[in-house]
Amino acid sequence: MPGAGPRSVAPAEATDEDLLNQELADAKAAGVAPIDAGTKAFDEAVTNGGKYLWAVGADGKLRILYEASRKIKHSVMFRGEPVQGAGDVIFEQGRARMISDQSGHYYPILDLEVPDSYLQSGVNAFRDAGVDIPDEAIQPYAW
Repeated sequence: MPGAGPRSVAPAEATDEDLLNQELADAKAAGVAPIDAGTKAFDEAVTNGGKYLWAVGADGKLRILYEASRKIKHSVMFRGEPVQGAGDVIFEQGRARMISDQSGHYYPILDLEVPDSYLQSGVNAFRDAGVDIPDEAIQPYAW
């Protein structure tokens, strides 16, 4: 997205402190924590495969979180702060088999100049982190 600045996206539901605290507690109880791109844990997650939540923070930092249960929410990765994008990713054989921008807590802000910037922020961040994402793996959610 040359020329486009970071697109912050507000959480749809996670503005309530009690709700966010419950979501953080659910993640802790499930034994999952955010994983930063560029770490050994991130590389192992991509290699080992599975379904993860992803989010790109307002600062451009990519994090993933293992989806251990439906109680695990995107807001956990940046503690409810605004993000550039969020969604789901499935890793298989060391690459992304599917990436979408589906999130129940974060939603895209429509940018008519760059309509897919929400999902594209994740695609770009994963590719920058060395993750192979074939074009056919990119699946925009029908907002």
